[in-house]
Amino acid sequence: MLNLNEFLAYGEEGYNLVPVWKNIKKTQISPISIYEALANKSYSYLFELSEKHEDKYRATYSIVGLPCHQRIEIKDYSIKVFDENNAPTYITDIPPLDALRQILASYRVPKIDQLPNYAGGLFGYFGFETTRLIEPKLQANTRKKTLIDLPDILQIVSQELIVVDHRNDLIYVIVHAKPTESQNFADANLRINQIISELEKIPYQQQANFSPSTTTDRTTWFKDMESHFPQHDFQMAVNKIKEYIKAGDAMQVVLSQAMSRPLKANAIQLYQALTSMTNTPYCYLMNVEDSHVVGASPEMMVSLHQNKLISHPMAGTRHRGMNQQEDDALKAELLADNKEIAEHIMLVDLARNDIGRVAKTGSVTVNNLLSVEYFSHVMHIVSEVSGEKMDGIDEIDVISSTFPAGTLSGAPKIRALEIIHELEPYGRGVYGGCLGYITWNGDINLAITIRTGLLHQGQLYVQAGAGIIDASRAEREWQETIEKNSMMMHAAYQAEQFSL
Repeated sequence: MLNLNEFLAYGEEGYNLVPVWKNIKKTQISPISIYEALANKSYSYLFELSEKHEDKYRATYSIVGLPCHQRIEIKDYSIKVFDENNAPTYITDIPPLDALRQILASYRVPKIDQLPNYAGGLFGYFGFETTRLIEPKLQANTRKKTLIDLPDILQIVSQELIVVDHRNDLIYVIVHAKPTESQNFADANLRINQIISELEKIPYQQQANFSPSTTTDRTTWFKDMESHFPQHDFQMAVNKIKEYIKAGDAMQVVLSQAMSRPLKANAIQLYQALTSMTNTPYCYLMNVEDSHVVGASPEMMVSLHQNKLISHPMAGTRHRGMNQQEDDALKAELLADNKEIAEHIMLVDLARNDIGRVAKTGSVTVNNLLSVEYFSHVMHIVSEVSGEKMDGIDEIDVISSTFPAGTLSGAPKIRALEIIHELEPYGRGVYGGCLGYITWNGDINLAITIRTGLLHQGQLYVQAGAGIIDASRAEREWQETIEKNSMMMHAAYQAEQFSL
């Protein structure tokens, strides 16, 4: 805990915002119950992180961001900065990502070792259309209409949060305050005590028991599903990409399709169903006014911690078997598939190039090349690329260099993005971008927004892509997008059964 003298001393040292906190012992109350009781309003979120131990991911931190109107919204080239009263200020004189960099730099917050790595900062998403803000060649493209009208970039300035530390069985309640006078410190502690009091009132509820998948269930998951890129059109686009590849325009392009269906369940029920059936490094629920982003992403876009950069390219897919024997056979088939291996190696090379632009010369390495990871409904080939951040590079530089992930675009990246813009009927929106946090001190942890649903006015929207290369078969690539969407569709079906 921080005392008053330490709090005021930070102000004298030039800091303009300081985290004040208290710890309590972790209880049996689940993070989603905390979110439901204390957040669950516009511009709040739940972000759950896990680390791999042997063959399973185990929870490390669950972060509940309490509702906060302070945020940055970027759409096309328009920038709006909202204050705590939800009043917007428009920025028009500098490029959007430079404005975001300046806003981050305006918060001077001390790094306090007793706190988790993320104890406040920015939380939100960079949608796929961020590519137009990064790459000059793409700025000539007209911004395509998206199925849901949301900002291209949305970042919440998260100053009140609850962090559940699963490894140390602690809950941190954190409130930020300006270190200019003692009353601010007193007000922050009063707010912390209010939050703790509300935490203590949350009743224990046993987690919902969602039934496991069965073969017969699969036919019902996609009931009432509408494709926004019909199979015939999708397969024609696959063949067009193969023509581009044969002409030497590209080596690989990730083509995606969006699907939607009515959902008779709320975002919390969908999240509970989704997280009960999957084991991934990232799970998240973000409330954006009348929309909710709900996901369980298996893939990191990039992380930066203590100057170490990490990316996890993931490409190459098979559905899960019904038992270990089938899993083993499918894994062997996957690793023997020359098309899948070629695609994966190509994207590892692209990740090396992306990381290499912001890493010290000679520091980029490839670890765990061509490992296979199992998830609830599919298995993927995964590798790790790492490097040491170059001096003078900041978090926005890192995001700009690695965005979007090659596994969601293709190679070479810029030409692949041009082809995607030409052939896909809608802008991708949140899908295919990234979601996560940027700390006050420049660390980042961003998941690729795949295996993610957007719940809007009773409709659930999902999207998935397939990497197209010269050897691709159009019908198989269509089927791959269905397989990748199956987890979200299964979760939607289960959430509806639970809500009846």
